[in-house]
Amino acid sequence: LADSRDPRDRVRAAVPLGNLLMLSGQVDAGEQVMATAFAELDALAGKTTGDRDLLLAVAAERNTAARMGNRPVDPRVQALVSGAVREAMLEAPGARAIAAVAAGDACMRDTPAADVAALAIRALGGDRLAPELGLSSTAFVPVVCALMTVDRFAEAERVFERVLAQARAAGSVRAYVSVRAVRPFGLYLEG
Repeated sequence: LADSRDPRDRVRAAVPLGNLLMLSGQVDAGEQVMATAFAELDALAGKTTGDRDLLLAVAAERNTAARMGNRPVDPRVQALVSGAVREAMLEAPGARAIAAVAAGDACMRDTPAADVAALAIRALGGDRLAPELGLSSTAFVPVVCALMTVDRFAEAERVFERVLAQARAAGSVRAYVSVRAVRPFGLYLEG
């Protein structure tokens, strides 16, 4: 991929690699891979219509990676999260991924539960979020955590079931383990 003429190909390959490194305990290496991809794509932003959505998708993954690694979020990533939510442009997959992350972030602030739930439901895009993100993504984690935190367990369970079905169909152990790692949190909250 280093020889690819289109840097977008490198970025698309970097996100699953970064997530895999982080989930295997190599958080610094995973974050570095995603930071490099983000910087490369950020330099291209605005040159074609698809660049912004891909940039938003990578920003969502970086935000989730930072949160999972208990690290500060890059201010440029946080600005994209805030801006995309303010714009309420959630028709593209990357924008929905950003909204998923923003819903998770809203749970950590003094945001009313109804607002968190509304943002999370918008992010799901009528159950389009999980298939759009694909099995290499961890951006579904903040939205299901947000849904569970505001007592929207049925919606969270639908996301879990959809990702588990995708993981089983594809034979993706990594995706299956990711869902299984987060699901007990919801069961605990539900009682």
